[in-house]
Amino acid sequence: MQKSEDNAICNEELFAFEEFLLVHESSQQAFINLSKTSSEVSKDELLDEIKRLLQEHIMEQIKANQISFKKPWNTKKKGRENS
Repeated sequence: MQKSEDNAICNEELFAFEEFLLVHESSQQAFINLSKTSSEVSKDELLDEIKRLLQEHIMEQIKANQISFKKPWNTKKKGRENS
């Protein structure tokens, strides 16, 4: 009985996650991408494409943050010393 309860909770969480992905802003782009290559798009294909786009977006944000951390922080101080 414990296993079936755990399984039901897991299925509910997965369902909620999939529903979230389908209403996420990336879902429109994912559907456009998939519809270019085939006339029929399955829910699984759509979810996989949404996940791929989200991963891509996250990686871009991480790279952008890494670049911003590498910029010199003391550029304003140099300008004030000359004043």
